[in-house]
Amino acid sequence: MSYLAGQIAAVLALDEARPAIEFRDELHSWGDVRLLAYGLARRLGDLGLGAGAPVGCLLRNRPPHFAAILGVIVGERCVVTLNPVMPDERLAEDIRALRP
Repeated sequence: MSYLAGQIAAVLALDEARPAIEFRDELHSWGDVRLLAYGLARRLGDLGLGAGAPVGCLLRNRPPHFAAILGVIVGERCVVTLNPVMPDERLAEDIRALRP
């Protein structure tokens, strides 16, 4: 496991009841984040995406997006950031060019 993936895995293994994120007056625990992160990492593996595979992530300021980025990294895949505020046509061009 890479250093970064190991560090994230160590944080995700901390007390699952502890708050990790507050969003819109709602607390999300490290257990919530871990469940989503590892669920995505498993699903990407099930799809045949191995270590280093580029995975596109729309950058939104939401707890599931945070967990998704951690899941990509802990699975030792490459986060390819995509800007959700771009017009659809430009976003599609980026996706084609970046090939996540």
